[in-house]
Amino acid sequence: MTFTGFIEGLEKRTGMYVGEVTFQTVSTYLLGYQMCCHVHHLDDPFDGIDELIRCRLGRRCSLHWTYIIRQFFAEDEESAIPLIFSSIRDLQRLKAEKGRAWLKSESDRMEKFKRARPVNPSWPFHTSDQP
Repeated sequence: MTFTGFIEGLEKRTGMYVGEVTFQTVSTYLLGYQMCCHVHHLDDPFDGIDELIRCRLGRRCSLHWTYIIRQFFAEDEESAIPLIFSSIRDLQRLKAEKGRAWLKSESDRMEKFKRARPVNPSWPFHTSDQP
């Protein structure tokens, strides 16, 4: 089975893979899949997804890519799950169309966001020029 086929199956029958379908179970399952690839020295099918999601966000963020989707792009946890799958499809499409070249251009674009401020100034790590 290809990774694309696996993701399609996971999206269609999520409950069969993760039990109770929640944002947490889907995110954890995908993270486990990615960790398995690393442990067994396999190609990481999620390579580049962090950069893709952070470029969409327009700034650096230390959250896991699934949580960036949940926090910034979804209204709630339920609506975040389809966005996770569509982001994986977008990554696969970009890799197929442009290879690794897209990652360099997107990463270069991120340089201007190095000092970006948080979207919400009330966050505890806000670094405004306060006296």
